[in-house]
Amino acid sequence: MIVCHGHGGNKLSNLWVAADLYPRFNVLLLDLRGHGQSGGDRTSMGYMERLDIVAGVSWLDATVGERPIGVLGISMGAATAILAAADSPRIGAVAADSPYARLRDPVRAAICQRGYPRAVSPLLAWSVCSVASLHARGALDPIQVVHRIAPRPLLLIHGEADDLIPVDNAHALYAQAGQPKELWVVPEVGHARVAEVEPRAYADRITSFFEASLLVGGGASEAGGQPTAATGAGHRDNISERELGEVNRG
Repeated sequence: MIVCHGHGGNKLSNLWVAADLYPRFNVLLLDLRGHGQSGGDRTSMGYMERLDIVAGVSWLDATVGERPIGVLGISMGAATAILAAADSPRIGAVAADSPYARLRDPVRAAICQRGYPRAVSPLLAWSVCSVASLHARGALDPIQVVHRIAPRPLLLIHGEADDLIPVDNAHALYAQAGQPKELWVVPEVGHARVAEVEPRAYADRITSFFEASLLVGGGASEAGGQPTAATGAGHRDNISERELGEVNRG
C-alpha cells in the first residue's frame, strides 16, 4: 500500500492510516515533492506529484518484486492517486478520500478564502491552473482520466459538508469512472474529516476495500513476507527513513 498526504501535509501525518492497514498490508508512506523531507519548494497540486507515486511503484517493484499495489490518497493526495493510477497499470486499486475533479475548483475556493473578490476568482483560478498545466506538460484533471482506472477498483470517499472541495466533485468522478467503483459520502462532515468523525467505520471500509481488491481470496496477500510498517507506540520508529528517502530522490 502506498499512502499519500494532502497539501501542506507529510508522510508522518498519515501514520494513523498505516496503523489501520497494518498488518494486512505492507505500507509505504511518501512525502510528495515540496513536502516533508522531499526536495522542491513548489507544488502542482497533483499534476507532477503523480510521478512521485509512479516512482514509488517502480521502487517497490525493484526492491520487493512485482506484487499487488494499492494507493490511498487524501485531498491533494487523492487526486494525485487517481492521476497516477491512470498512468500506471501497476496500481491495482485506488481509494481517494476527498479528491478534486478539476483543479480549478479548490483553487477558486482558496482564492476566495484569501479575500479576493468572488467575481474574479474564476479568472484567477483559470490562470493559476493553466500555468500549472503548462509546467506539467499539459497534464489532465482527474475527471478527464478517472475512466482509465477501470477495471481496477476505485473507492471514493467524501464529506457531504466539504466547503473546500464540494461533494459534487466526488459525484462527478463517480459518474465518469468505470466499474468496479464505490462511493461513500458521509453527511455533515467537512473536508477530509471522515476518518476523524467515523474512525472505526473508515478503517473497516478501506481495509475491506483493499482486501477484496488486492488479496487472494480475501486471505493472505500475494506479497507475503513481513510488513514494512508497524503499529502501536513504536510505529514511527519502524518506518525506514532510508527507504522513503530513496523514493523521494527518485
